[in-house]
Amino acid sequence: MKSKSKLLAILLIAAFPVASSYAGWMQSEGDIAVSTGLGFKDNGNLFDNQGIAQRNNCSNGFNIPVYAEYGMSYYNTIYTSTSFDSFNCGGVKQEGFNDIEAGIRGRMDYFIDHNWEVAAILPQHLTVNGAIRLPKQFGFKVSVHSSSRVDPYDSFLTEAELAKSNFGYGAGLKYWVGDAPVDLYGYLSYGRILKTSDWSTEVGGWTFTARLDGRTSFGKTYVTPGFVGVGVDQHDKYKLLTGTIGLNHPLSMNESVNFFLERGLMGQNANFLSGAFVTYSKVWRK
Repeated sequence: MKSKSKLLAILLIAAFPVASSYAGWMQSEGDIAVSTGLGFKDNGNLFDNQGIAQRNNCSNGFNIPVYAEYGMSYYNTIYTSTSFDSFNCGGVKQEGFNDIEAGIRGRMDYFIDHNWEVAAILPQHLTVNGAIRLPKQFGFKVSVHSSSRVDPYDSFLTEAELAKSNFGYGAGLKYWVGDAPVDLYGYLSYGRILKTSDWSTEVGGWTFTARLDGRTSFGKTYVTPGFVGVGVDQHDKYKLLTGTIGLNHPLSMNESVNFFLERGLMGQNANFLSGAFVTYSKVWRK
């Protein structure tokens, strides 16, 4: 029984999302999960209207993501996420909390990892020299997520079954109140446990992950450039494809650490970043 419990815990930790991700993970009833970390990134990159990578006047900065989730039942979980960002543009320091996202997820299938997600996006503002506030607008999103990962409650999983490749995918829409255009986003992900170990006696294993995130907007183009929220959300007509690779390692049955690199690959009329991040995740189980 001890072996099975550890095997289950390792699988859960390996699948836990990093803060601010689109991953559709689900906590069990009464469980609380949190994740935070630190990222360093180059904010001085953009794709112009012809899709050519250019440099802008923004410098390196840091990012602190925050994510929390609570399992209301086996079928539904609630979560919230945001991040604290700091960087310079044109010699002017900008820092503060990015938009707060608060939502609910629900299972579409009892055993397989398919779920839906609905969330409100509460506008926050980065301050310029502690005074001027950049315009943001209230929004909400709807999305679906899926994965080839078998739910551990379905059956006892052997190490060989855990080592199989895991593919994930999802898509959704963000709607912004006001004159900001609708955003369409989607992702494809891949994960595989790299290190073999005696699962019955130790918590171990490194998981390799890779992911492609795509975003585009529909509708209006501002006469002046729209606000780019720390290289993430742009309230203007744009396209952006981002790539991420990383490693996940469990520290205990309820803790894990993630290391990953992120970079914008191609796009149009969009800022993109190159950065290195580390996040720590912990689950308190009922």
